[in-house]
Amino acid sequence: MKAIYYLARADDLRRFDALFNELDMLATAIPIEKVPSLTAFVMKEKPIVQQDYILVDVSGMDWSPAHILSAVQQLRRFSSAQIIFLGKPEEETVDLFGTLAGVHHMSHLIMQRPGTDVDAELRSCLQDRPQLPRKLQAMQEQMVQTAARTVSPLHIPEGLVFHAAVAGAMPRCGVTVQSFALYHYFKSLGLRPAIWDKCGRTLPLMKTIEEGTETESAVEIHGVPFCKGESTQYNAYVLDYGLLTPENAAHFCMADLSVLVGCTKPWELPAFAKALNLAQPYHGRSLITLASFSTQRDLDRLSKYFGDKSGLAPYHPDLWEPPAPQTYTKLILPELREICGEPRADPEPEQEVG
Repeated sequence: MKAIYYLARADDLRRFDALFNELDMLATAIPIEKVPSLTAFVMKEKPIVQQDYILVDVSGMDWSPAHILSAVQQLRRFSSAQIIFLGKPEEETVDLFGTLAGVHHMSHLIMQRPGTDVDAELRSCLQDRPQLPRKLQAMQEQMVQTAARTVSPLHIPEGLVFHAAVAGAMPRCGVTVQSFALYHYFKSLGLRPAIWDKCGRTLPLMKTIEEGTETESAVEIHGVPFCKGESTQYNAYVLDYGLLTPENAAHFCMADLSVLVGCTKPWELPAFAKALNLAQPYHGRSLITLASFSTQRDLDRLSKYFGDKSGLAPYHPDLWEPPAPQTYTKLILPELREICGEPRADPEPEQEVG
């Protein structure tokens, strides 16, 4: 029989009981709220040397990566226990896991993403199966995140706050999907975005199937904040208006960015034309339009209706992960640069042939 310490929030201490029983493991559950210092815990907890595994769920803890790395280093000096870390898919966890994989060569790192079978991942760790792919993934994700921070394509002035409104020409054309996509894109640029459910239907539906965490200014679901109003925590708001209507058209067009989502089938084009007519009286410049469920051939053929600032809505099946950014870099980034006071990039002059 192997022994394991399991440190987690008090509400989660029974989470893996069935798995521990299946693997014939003697588990000691410890409320992590009572462990203010992980370094002090591993130094003072005498039975820790008798453990085969230590499972630590760092979700929601405010320990710095340096603090956790120090604890790991201290533990390895006097114990052979294997350490397994669980964490939410957040920037801090990416940094932590990448450093643990790169500096301490750890591979028992489980990112609790939506759709991840955490029990299966943990079983693999407890049965000492090869974990090289997980280690390499942690290092790669940290490198990508570091590169994104270092080479940001956008300079964001201090105090900038802007609104990006998204509305659809017809029901079920992908407005909420694009709201999520813009949230992820803004976050990749270094902004602090939140989704604002202006239509009032998205968040209640999400809460029926997903667990959310209530804060003073937002409801967080899988790390994505749905705000209730403006807050100093955020400097970019994605306004999900749902269907464009006469009642919300003026507000939709008053945003710093207005993104209209439509479709290109013959029976869908009348709805798109109607939406354009609703927006026209209020908008002083052309809309950014995205064509859902369409091909480039469709968009080329209908470009005179969708306008110069148009593109294909990227395929985005997982709301909680970023989509391919090319469309947003082409259409949204120039608008953001103008909002941030940066000059638009002019095309390079053609060389004279002499």
